[in-house]
Amino acid sequence: MYTEGLRDSPDLPDDFEFKLVNPATLKELNDYAADLVRRVDDGTKFYMKRLIVSGVDQGLSSPKIAQMIRDGATVDEVLRSAEFTDEVIGTVKAELESLSEYRSNSIVNTEINRAESRGRLGQWRAMGLTKKGWAHTGPDTPCKVCTGNIGLGLVDIDYEFEDVFGGTQTPPGHPGVCHCHLEFDEAELIGKADEVEVWDGQ
Repeated sequence: MYTEGLRDSPDLPDDFEFKLVNPATLKELNDYAADLVRRVDDGTKFYMKRLIVSGVDQGLSSPKIAQMIRDGATVDEVLRSAEFTDEVIGTVKAELESLSEYRSNSIVNTEINRAESRGRLGQWRAMGLTKKGWAHTGPDTPCKVCTGNIGLGLVDIDYEFEDVFGGTQTPPGHPGVCHCHLEFDEAELIGKADEVEVWDGQ
């Protein structure tokens, strides 16, 4: 807003306390994390969801969260508190031991990207924005699915993009590492600068 001349100063107020954990992201993780993970037991999905939510809430990196999942250190405590049986706990431990580093990283990155993107989209809707776009950042070349979405430019905020999961309103477009995210229409935001309420971490 400052660089566009819409604010007098780039400085934040003295009492400003920025929190990295966006409540909308945590809500999305609580509601949907691990729902699309295939070839694992429901107990394993539940455990993954708990660790992903907890890790994001603590500000841990994706690789650290993935390592926690592979280690399975708290599996008994997490699943017993939710009244899973000993048989399910045994199955979960076996599945966690078989997870490769690539797959666990893929799951965590995909779930966090999806939650952040969906949370962001919800905030944009609440702000009254009506457009969104698919953008790529990162050193890799986007895949064909993501390239097609990028090529659409700005679309209606409710538009359903292509992905490998069956259609989505937000990135990621595929499991693994998708370096894509949503972008908004800067001109639209500038035009609504006096009426929007932007989340400031508080």
